[in-house]
Amino acid sequence: SAESEEVDADNDGALIHVTGQMASSEELADSVFSVNVSAIQLERQAEMYQWEENKKTKTEKKVGGGEKKVTSYSYKKTWASTLNDSSNFKKQKDHVNPGQMAYEGKTFVAKNVNLGKYELSESLISQYTEWEDLSLNSDHLSKLSEDLQASAKIAGGKVYIGPDPSSPSIGDMRISFRQVLPGTASVIAKQTGKQLHAYTTEVGTTLEMLTAGT
Repeated sequence: SAESEEVDADNDGALIHVTGQMASSEELADSVFSVNVSAIQLERQAEMYQWEENKKTKTEKKVGGGEKKVTSYSYKKTWASTLNDSSNFKKQKDHVNPGQMAYEGKTFVAKNVNLGKYELSESLISQYTEWEDLSLNSDHLSKLSEDLQASAKIAGGKVYIGPDPSSPSIGDMRISFRQVLPGTASVIAKQTGKQLHAYTTEVGTTLEMLTAGT
């Protein structure tokens, strides 16, 4: 065990356990949607309203004996974070999705994060996932580009791209954000100077663990 506010040189090269407060001076920014936060992670979630194909196969008895498999297809409109390629649909007519999503999800991660006096590796930083929603309001519209302002609205704390959030059309998009703010975390990792990173045991097992809390 080690103290987070003092780096003990005697532990250099050893596997240590330390609990402390995570902190970063970095500002994470999504320039496309003009979102700027002081956080450990920032995530843009993108969804498009589109057709979804559902396939159902059942076995029926044939007249005169024997069985046959009958496949039916049904379609519904839904929000999805990945593109449903409608060119592969069995019944393409009247079920056409856009060829691509105008915007996709993206995650921004701070590169320089400390746990007390220690510096965390990229792998340890990514393990701290205490997500909380980031709600946007109508004032945010003025920060968007002119192209986005022409088609975007704020609905339910999200950026809605389309004519009417209450009645979505195929191809409409909604963009939401969530963030990971600094907090208390516990780490088991190798100490090398001020850095905490992967420790390899004698049998080749890698230990590089971070979890929220004490």
